Order: sequence, then C-alpha cells, then structure tokens
Amino acid sequence: MTTKKLKKADTAAQGATYLTLDVSSPQAVVDGGLITGPALVGGATLLYSVGKDVVSYFKPEKKIFVQIVSSGYAEDDTHLIRIRVASMHVHGIVIEKIEAASVDLRVLKHRDSFDFGGRPPPEPLKFPHVLPPSGFVDLLLQFPKTLNAKIWQKGAIELSVSHIALDKPAKRDEAKCSVYLLRPETA
Repeated sequence: MTTKKLKKADTAAQGATYLTLDVSSPQAVVDGGLITGPALVGGATLLYSVGKDVVSYFKPEKKIFVQIVSSGYAEDDTHLIRIRVASMHVHGIVIEKIEAASVDLRVLKHRDSFDFGGRPPPEPLKFPHVLPPSGFVDLLLQFPKTLNAKIWQKGAIELSVSHIALDKPAKRDEAKCSVYLLRPETA
C-alpha cells in the first residue's frame, strides 16, 4: 500500500488536519472517517432511483391527483368511497364529472368539521366544479350495496374524473384509478 499524507493549512485555533490517501485504492481517510468511491456511487445511484420514481409519478402532463382515502359501508347499506381530488397545475382545473364503470353513484362534498348540532349532512357536488391552483376537494362517492356480480368478482371499481385545465380549454382529460371494495359480509 502506497500512502501519502497531505497536510491542510494550520490555523491558530485548530491543529493540523491530515488527509491520508491510499493511491492504490479509491478511498480517502479524513481524521479516522472513511469515504469510499463505491459508497459515493451507491448513494448517488440510490438518490437517482428514488428521485426518478417520484418524478415519474407526478408527471407534468398530469393536472390532477386522485387520492383514495377510504372505502367502506355506511349504516344505510350504501358503499362509500372517500377521495381527495387535488390540482397539481399552475392554473385552475374544472372537474366536469366523476363516474364509476356500470354504477350509479352520488358525488357528495365531504366535511370533517363538526358543528354544535353534529356533523352537517353532505351536500351533492355540483358540476362543473372549479379547483383553484394547488386546491383540492374532499368527496364521498356513494352507491348502493347491491352491485352486479361482475363488479364483486373483480373486487374493485374503476373511477374516472373528467377535467379540463382552464388554460387549455380544448383538451379534455381523464384521471382514472381503481378502488378496492369490501364485500358486504366483511364490512
């Protein structure tokens, strides 16, 4: 092993700091700490991989993000799916409609707040609904427990949110997501 001891400049407040460099190996030791070339490359690769996955999920062409908050049954035997639709666009977004394949559903505004008389009943969402830039709306999607057998076999339902960006009125777009459904006997 061939080593060279390099001395950094001395300061009045501190003693000399030495850097030991093994010229036959891609590593450096700074006052007992070890930094290896492979560790640096591995760390950079990890950061790139994680960053690439996050960036690919939030693609610039996606204008809205549909987050599934919950899925379950209410006391009146209806299935409820709670979603949050958020704008990821610098301009406003108009939500034209929300649909589920082969299912009649009611779209209601969700409220977490309580008043002195309890939670106010949810109101139907009126379409078209405008989301401001970086805004969101919490919704309850309500449909009957008695769904057709094909939907129960699949175990999930496909939601579609049709929308238009206010700066691109000619381009209609859809955000789709699948939601897991609890079977009535497991709810």
